[in-house]
Order: sequence, then C-alpha cells, then structure tokens
Amino acid sequence: MIASTITQPDSPCSLQSSDIEKFASMAATAKPNTAAGAAIYMPILLRYIYDPVVLGFYCPKAWRITSRRMREFFNRHVSSASARSQSPSLRRTSDTNAFSPCRILDIGVGTGYFLKHAPIPAGSEVYLADLNPAALEAARERTLDAHPETTCETSVADFLDPLGTGLCCKDLGGGDFDAISVMMLLHCVPGPPSNKAEALMRLRRRGRWIR
Repeated sequence: MIASTITQPDSPCSLQSSDIEKFASMAATAKPNTAAGAAIYMPILLRYIYDPVVLGFYCPKAWRITSRRMREFFNRHVSSASARSQSPSLRRTSDTNAFSPCRILDIGVGTGYFLKHAPIPAGSEVYLADLNPAALEAARERTLDAHPETTCETSVADFLDPLGTGLCCKDLGGGDFDAISVMMLLHCVPGPPSNKAEALMRLRRRGRWIR
C-alpha cells in the first residue's frame, strides 16, 4: 500500500500581515458598481412608486422619520442658503455681482420631491447631478413646474468618481454653491464609508452640505 500525503489548505491564520494589507488595499481601491444601483430608477418607478413607497411607507416605518420632517430639514437649509446668497458678508467669495442668485446643487436627485417643496427663491440656479438620466429628467421637470422662475440644469455624474466627471466647475456653471444636497444618497451608494467621505471632501469647498 502506498501512503499518500494530504496537504491541508492554509488556514486563515496562516495569512501573512502583508497579504492582509494587500487584500485591504484592493478592497479600498476597487471601484464600486454604482451604475447598477442607479439603473433601477426607471420612469414608471419614479412617477408612480418611489414617493408613496419610499417616502410614504419605508422612511416612517423603517427609519422612524416622516417625509414632513425631512422636508422641514431640507427647507431650513435652502432658506439659509438663500439668505447667505443675498448677504454681502456671507456671499460666496467667487461672486462680484450686486445680485447673486442662490445656487443649489442636488446630487442623487430621486424624483425631485424635496426641491419641489423647497422655498427656492425666484432667479435661483438649480443644478442636478445623478447617474440616471430618467431621474434627472423627472427631477428637472418637477423642479421647474414648482419653481418656473428658476433655472435648472442637469449633469450625468457619479458621486464616487475620483475625477469628478460631471461634478466639475465647468459642468455646473462655474463657481461655488450656497447649498449642496445629498439627501437620501449616501446609504444607496456602494462601497466602504471611506469612499463616501472622500467624495464629500472633494466637494467640500464647493458649498455647504444638506445631508
């Protein structure tokens, strides 16, 4: 009888620290598939399902917060942004004109629900950024219906893109913003919290956050 030797597979404990560091580095630098999550927001979902299911049912039942409270939070920041845009001492440093329109950037726009109900002053400039063109169009239409005296531009952009494609000054009319919203975005974005923190830091100098 010929004896055979069976080699046991390496146990997790046999991994070297260098291997662990390598795997951690690979996980941190891997680009999350953000497009897959954005693709589910089809026109029919945005028009008929999202608001009643997510805002009307899921948020109050799972997160214990009503759409009314979220609207109030959002509106307070928009009101503050409007006041800052008209105050000479608080105005954006890039502004030199006597009249400075309130500039708002909304990233991860959903259906445009919060912008529709926000106290956006006439003459404001609203910019929408999202990976999904259907969401951008729905939010733009809703914003302009509620605020016909504002301008509203859209940009297809990935919040996590380290190059900031679609979120650069040239893509968003130039200059800074009085308010930048990422309402209900961060929990939908894949990847570790560090990636999201880096994305927020890249836009930090562009304006004040509504989170």
